[in-house]
Amino acid sequence: MHQSATRATGLRERRTARTARRLISTARAWTAERGLAGFTVEELCAEVEVSRRTFFNYFAKKEHAVLGIRTHDTELDRVAQEFLHSTEPLVTALITLSRRRWEILGHGFEDHAELMNALRQEPQLHAQMVEFAARIEHADAELVAEREGWAADDTRAITAVTLVATFGRAVATEQFAAGRPLSPTHFAERLSERLQQAAAMLTSTPETTTERNRP
Repeated sequence: MHQSATRATGLRERRTARTARRLISTARAWTAERGLAGFTVEELCAEVEVSRRTFFNYFAKKEHAVLGIRTHDTELDRVAQEFLHSTEPLVTALITLSRRRWEILGHGFEDHAELMNALRQEPQLHAQMVEFAARIEHADAELVAEREGWAADDTRAITAVTLVATFGRAVATEQFAAGRPLSPTHFAERLSERLQQAAAMLTSTPETTTERNRP
């Protein structure tokens, strides 16, 4: 009985994710072609064959569909809970959290290209995207503080989140700019490499650096 319920929940979540993905993809394509003012939520819903109510169950407004900002996502909530109870070292757990989100949200070269095309047509959306990223990082810092048993304002939490998020964006931007696909696993591997490089440089002493650069 429990397995049947779990399977049904999984099917429902995958169906929900597919619908959201179609709404996002269509909203981005139409924004790139027509601009945000060139279509309505009702037209978008008709194209994807969902109700207006379904749209607003997923997204607070049309701009959020373009940016892929979901109102609520049970899979992402579950991933956050997995992070809270993970026994991995903090930075490793944050990398796993990033990879799991990548898997759920379906980031890829085509998704990135769709978003960039939409942003070129409506550059004012950049500000909303930056604001959303800042909110996510703030929420993640709270998760880290809770997981580690730190005070809510402990600067180590936001430092860890900022490091992983910044290097994550750098890895994705580098790969997509080169036109290369980036799987969730490859993303996590490249992110881990970058963080290890940063750690090695930050922990090297001035004397070590001087000796290395001496002719």
